[in-house]
Amino acid sequence: MNQMEIRKRQFGMVGKLLGFVIAIMLVRIIGDLGMAYFSAALEIYILLQMLFTAGVPGCMARLVRTRMAKGQYKNAGKVAKATGGYCLIIGILGSIFLLFGAESFMRAINLPEAALTLKILAAAFFLQAICAMLQGYFQGMGTAMPSMIFGIIKQVFCLSFSLLFTHMLYRYGLRASALLHNEKFAGMYGASGAAIGFPCALLLAFCFLLAIYISTERRMRRKNSGMRLTEDGYEVLRLLIFSLLPVSGILFFFRLPIMAGMAFYQKHNQGSIEAFTAYGAYYGKYLVLVGIFSVLALFFSAGIENTVVHYLRKEESKNARSYLSGGMQALLLASAYFAMLLLVLAPGMLQMFFGENAGEQAAGYLRSGFAVVLFLPMGIYFAGILMGIGKSRTVLINTLVSFILFVLAANIGLNVMKGNVLALVIAMLVFTAAGCILNGFFLLRNVRCNPEWLQITVRPIAAAFVSGLCIFLLNKVIAPAIGEVLSTIFYFLLGGAVYLILLFVLRCIREKDLDVLPGGNILFRIGMFLHLL
Repeated sequence: MNQMEIRKRQFGMVGKLLGFVIAIMLVRIIGDLGMAYFSAALEIYILLQMLFTAGVPGCMARLVRTRMAKGQYKNAGKVAKATGGYCLIIGILGSIFLLFGAESFMRAINLPEAALTLKILAAAFFLQAICAMLQGYFQGMGTAMPSMIFGIIKQVFCLSFSLLFTHMLYRYGLRASALLHNEKFAGMYGASGAAIGFPCALLLAFCFLLAIYISTERRMRRKNSGMRLTEDGYEVLRLLIFSLLPVSGILFFFRLPIMAGMAFYQKHNQGSIEAFTAYGAYYGKYLVLVGIFSVLALFFSAGIENTVVHYLRKEESKNARSYLSGGMQALLLASAYFAMLLLVLAPGMLQMFFGENAGEQAAGYLRSGFAVVLFLPMGIYFAGILMGIGKSRTVLINTLVSFILFVLAANIGLNVMKGNVLALVIAMLVFTAAGCILNGFFLLRNVRCNPEWLQITVRPIAAAFVSGLCIFLLNKVIAPAIGEVLSTIFYFLLGGAVYLILLFVLRCIREKDLDVLPGGNILFRIGMFLHLL
């Protein structure tokens, strides 16, 4: 098991959690309408990034690493140069595309107020492309630490700058809204302030990577291997692009439902401010909380996923099947509890993260779409293993099919529900469930694994249901006395204790499972202390 890969994945998850913290703080400042404007620009920026640069570090690292392992240092240098040229050109073209196409994009989805935010993000796209090349360079040379630190400091700087400029411009927007008697300006300027934090943070994070590159470039430079024939630069670029295609396609179609859902929603509601404010609650509250708990659940499988891939590559099928089932079990144990919390404690969760005026509307979204936390982490887990064993094309097809199902569900739901944003919640549930089922089917068939479904799925869900029922009944008595926020924290701890005991009582966790479960030693001590093992 590659410990550096596990740490890199865990650092990436910490970076994602920091991103969700930024979203929570922004919602508390600019509100649902401002978050809706920000989301429109941010999703276009992210989609362009997913399509062209998000897969660059991993693909470049693989190409450089294979050549370094063979002593082909000159060819490794050509990979770095070709990737650098690709990122430079893509960064410039993408920034120009966003800068001059912002108004056209936003008019197409009936959101001209978000055009300024997208123009600001154009500069961030160029910096992100250059940083992707430097990350790939370090990973290819055998050290992922600069990339890991880069992801953290980028989010920390982004949090600082985004909050600073959001406060400044949101106050200006409030004055403009009061003067012109139009509430849109506060959200519009607040969203623009949030966007300014992205290029500022990336510029400082880029300086960090550049400083490391300059200080280590001489040490990492090797002598040429003495080969008389070296790879052609254009051939290297072709290899890079072809290796990028499946990864970029998966990332693009995985993220596309958010932007597509927004476009469908705007079309059905004809640009209504009230309706788009509801979309802001969906994006900034529902998707953020679902994302937080999904990432927390994935922490439990970070090491197992790499172990499964390792054993499959060595053709040790028995060990691979054992760890694959263990990863599924670990994910279900965590995600079942988190899904229960979202279902039972939706109002308290919203007040705890977003303040007292979080709104009952968002609580309805959480109650309707809580099961996404069950499907999303598991689907990502299956997809990661499939991609690790060279089945990226299978994952791409599954993601595309899931997206088509999302489009059908979103349009049918919006027509039936008369433009209610709950249709997008249900469509997202369809998308994540389809991805989980499809990726799981092909992986289990490929590995010839037949898990103990009663042990892995039914019993943990039953334990979560009983824990949730206890919390629901206690909530009627305790919440009115101490308030939603304090009661939510109390229920989180109490429900966790009840759930853990039920896992042992219902035999969801057996002594033989502890060898493959993360934290198995701790669980063993708890089980022995409670005399349940």
